[in-house]
Amino acid sequence: MSNLSFDSSIWAEIWEYLLFRYFNPPLPYFDNLSNRLEAWSVVIGVGAALIGILLAGIAFVVLRRLFGKLPRALIERGATSEETAIPLSRLGLGFTFLLRLSLRRPTSSLRRYIRYVGQVDRTYDEVRALEKEKKTARPPEPDFGCVPIYLVEERREECLRRFSLEGSDGKAIAFLVAVFTVLFFVICRFLPEIMSVIDRLYGFYA
Repeated sequence: MSNLSFDSSIWAEIWEYLLFRYFNPPLPYFDNLSNRLEAWSVVIGVGAALIGILLAGIAFVVLRRLFGKLPRALIERGATSEETAIPLSRLGLGFTFLLRLSLRRPTSSLRRYIRYVGQVDRTYDEVRALEKEKKTARPPEPDFGCVPIYLVEERREECLRRFSLEGSDGKAIAFLVAVFTVLFFVICRFLPEIMSVIDRLYGFYA
């Protein structure tokens, strides 16, 4: 029982230290900002903003890897012409609904390199002009889950460079998480100093 109480008191002291040092440190007196500001509310706002940016970064890495797998899967299957085209559903890729959404947009980055069988060749400006028209006036887009697609052979190297898999794996996500975690604690640790600088800048430019 005494050991349990001892352990509990240690954890309580550690929590109080972290709370005071990082999550709710005393803020200085402000000349321009509201002195009703509390550190914990600023910390929550900073944390929410960093989490949002982190999630956007992770989504970018995941989509980059997914989009990079599509042209490589087409090359692996030899789908580089109308005669060798293959439906997306037969490529064995995950998250095909995201690929279909991207391919349905005629001006998407993937559509610059990937075509479907029977597609009418148009310049980029013509495609942009069609996108600005009402949906009822546009030529209907096919079901990219079923229609055979292929990679334009002449643009193979450009496509592979554009959708490089380098830096789009689990290591990149782990790196992003580590960087944003460190950044969060650094901001929390120096929050009073940062808020003082913001207070002075606000007074200078207000």
